[in-house]
Amino acid sequence: MNQTYRPASLALITALVAVALYGCYRLLTPFLPAMTWAVAFAVVGNPLHRFVHRYVPNPHFAAGLSVSFVALVLILPAWVAGDLLVEQATLAVEYWLNHQPWKDIPFQDRFDLQSTLKDGLRELSSRLPGFLKDSLSALTQLPMALFCLFFFFRDRVLIMDYLTSWLPLSEQEVKDLTRRISDILYATILGRIVLATIQGALGGLMFWFLGLPTPLLWFMVMSFLALLPFFGTVIVWGPASLYLIWSGNVGHGVILAVWGAVVVSSIDNVLYPFLVGTRMQLHPLVTFFGVIGGLGWFGASGIILGPIILATSAALLEVWRHRMQELSPEANALESPRLGSIEQGDSGA
Repeated sequence: MNQTYRPASLALITALVAVALYGCYRLLTPFLPAMTWAVAFAVVGNPLHRFVHRYVPNPHFAAGLSVSFVALVLILPAWVAGDLLVEQATLAVEYWLNHQPWKDIPFQDRFDLQSTLKDGLRELSSRLPGFLKDSLSALTQLPMALFCLFFFFRDRVLIMDYLTSWLPLSEQEVKDLTRRISDILYATILGRIVLATIQGALGGLMFWFLGLPTPLLWFMVMSFLALLPFFGTVIVWGPASLYLIWSGNVGHGVILAVWGAVVVSSIDNVLYPFLVGTRMQLHPLVTFFGVIGGLGWFGASGIILGPIILATSAALLEVWRHRMQELSPEANALESPRLGSIEQGDSGA
């Protein structure tokens, strides 16, 4: 028996749905970083999970093994690096306070650099509790991310079918949208994070080889800077090489400069096509705003969420443009630039 719903009842249901969705948003917001990284690892780790599932037919065991491998790869290096990083940061402060490498800088008498450094360290110490709180929050997010990852591996088809059933898009449009998001995740995880880690490691290795202090600390700093478009590791190895040359270690300074320019800063041109292949890339300017804006809005997970939001927005605007052209045939005569031109952009722009 068909039932006719009054507009007032439909409006009430719509309002209740909106309230319910807002409640879900408030409930899930604290877990957004964990879910973001879980989705990223689920997409990038999907080939691994398919391989495991081929030899372990049970979906529960296969998902558990895949998550265990991801956890081993993530947690063990992070645990070791975390302890060493604290030690290296302490050594770096002691080195700068004891050796005073700025003492022969021209016009140093006009600036009390040692006092400025001490003031900066005091400010850093005052912010340390908040930093530790954020770090503790990040550690608590990791188990939640692995927990979500288990279900993303096990129930991937079911989750995708449910989500796409609510999208007002055609089957082809859904495929295009999910492909773009998957490509961005691959390009971000493999093309950004992995390459940034490699660049930081190469820079830290040369710091260690030349006997410079706290190479692990500078490895971490260069890895982070390599994530940022238009900046990169040159912010660290450039001034370091100049300081070595200026202080009399010309050979070490030249070696560090050549290694940084030829190897560290250029390795991404060699490895990026190998890691990412022909997958979609974002224009450097779009990547810059996506990463910086994402970090400011979402924290560490913004490295992934920022570019995804921009790429998804471009894809949806492209769908909207085609729909408008279908509704307005005369619009087909107008040539408009593809919003997808933000993809595969010329890095020289």
